[in-house]
Amino acid sequence: MKDECSISEQLSDRYGSPEELVLLLNSCIEMLFYLEEGNFDRREVQNVVVALKDSIGLLPQQGW
Repeated sequence: MKDECSISEQLSDRYGSPEELVLLLNSCIEMLFYLEEGNFDRREVQNVVVALKDSIGLLPQQGW
């Protein structure tokens, strides 16, 4: 199991900071709520999915 420091480093490397990840996840949720054909390009949706998958992978390491 990775320690808290390395998880923080992963968040910093990927998203800049935990706060930036929170902002991104909030945007992801909003984006998915309004997801309709033509609203977002494929790459934007893929980025949302990657961020959500990363979060799912990191949260258990935090004991959540």
